This record gives sequence, C-alpha cells and structure tokens, in this order.
Amino acid sequence: MCEFQRKFTQCVSSALESLEQGIEEARQISIGANKLVIGYFDIRELVDIAGFMQENPDIRIEIVNLSNEQLDDIYEDVRHSRIDILSGERTHLMEQYELVFVPTRQEHLVAMCLDSHPLAGKSEVTTAELAPYPLYFDTRGEVLREFFSQSDISFDAHPISITDGNTLYRTLLHGALFVGEASYFQKEYSFKSILLSDSPDITFGVIYAPHTPNAQVGKYLAYIQDPNAQVGKYPAYIQEQERAQLTALSLRTHPTDV
Repeated sequence: MCEFQRKFTQCVSSALESLEQGIEEARQISIGANKLVIGYFDIRELVDIAGFMQENPDIRIEIVNLSNEQLDDIYEDVRHSRIDILSGERTHLMEQYELVFVPTRQEHLVAMCLDSHPLAGKSEVTTAELAPYPLYFDTRGEVLREFFSQSDISFDAHPISITDGNTLYRTLLHGALFVGEASYFQKEYSFKSILLSDSPDITFGVIYAPHTPNAQVGKYLAYIQDPNAQVGKYPAYIQEQERAQLTALSLRTHPTDV
C-alpha cells in the first residue's frame, strides 16, 4: 500500500470513528432529554408520580430512594441537576444551595402516647410539656431534628423509623412520646394523639435547581400545580395503585452519580 492509500485509509477510519461517537452522544442526549430523576426520602412524599407517568408515557422516570443523613450531598446533586426533582420538607439548609421550593402541603404535629401516659387526658399541649418525658420523632423529620437540637428547652429526643403499630407500641412503652405528622399517624395508628400547639408546622413540597437544563422539570411542575393533580391529599401518597406502579420501577439507594 502506498503512502497516499495509507493516509487516506487512516483519514476515513478516523472520520467513521468520529461519526459513530457523534451518533452515540446524540443518542445519549436524546435519552437524557426524556428522563426525569426524582429523589425522595419516604414514599408518602411523592406527589402523584403514577398520574404523571400515565399522562407522560414518553418520559422515562427514575425514582431514587434517599437518606436525609446525606442532605448536603443530596442538595448538591439537585443544584447540579444530577437529581432533577427532590420531594421533601422545607429546610433552612436548602437556602444555602439556592434551590427553589414549591410547597404542596403543610402538616401539623402531634405527640402520640399510650392511654396510661400522664398527658393522655389532654387534647393539646405545648412542646415544653413534653420535656420531662423520653421523646422519639420520625427519622424523616429534618425540621424536627433542628427544632429539638436547637431549642432552649432540653429534650431527650431521638429519631426513629416507625414501620408498623408494634414498633410504635414498643416505642411508647415506659412513658415515652412519639412526635409525627398529624394526618398520617392519626390515620394509621389508634394510639392517643395530642396536638402540639406551639411546634413548627412542616411544609412538604418539591425542590429543584432554578436553572435546571432539563425541560421535563417544567412539565412536572406544571402537572403538580394543576388543580386535578393528587397533591396535598394524604391518601394519594399511600394508594395501592401508586405503590403498585412504583414497585415496577427501579427503587434504589442514593447513587454517587445519577
């Protein structure tokens, strides 16, 4: 093969390689353009994902189960659009990352106890009245974590995950109290519940980066602000239909790179 033929062959091979690389990059961009990564801490926080999927079958949705112990890393992922949408509660920390918060519902807090507890006869108490007793609160509660740790009142408060009635019963033994969201814990469990008159309300919503390059974020925001979307009504978070559709997706722990 002469020198001209060798150089021509190299040139054609290089051009074909570049073309294949360009096609693959275009394919990946196309896939990403129709993908929405939604992070959440608890399935109850997801805002009508099933309905959005039904209306937008062309959008590939990836659901990522997160731990609020990694909150700084998670907010960083949202800021850089590695997570497009985060479902969770409003916290002071998100302001440091300049994230946008769209509220969907607000929750009052209750203290739950056994009928034998000294506070069981009351329908409403202040948080100061909880101080003499062991306290537990929902592990998802970043606002509660901040409130109990930064309060001028000394609380013996610990986060705990309540998954069933037996777990809650064992938690309430020996005079303990559990603090959680009124609409869920009052509905799911039949223990005595007492309204906290001066505790902070918890606002749930969706969080995203203000300059996100993903156009699907706008579609999702428009959907959840539609009056027909199941937003702010607690049964929507625990419907069997919602759960069934979500189990068909890939639920996994927080990735290092989405």
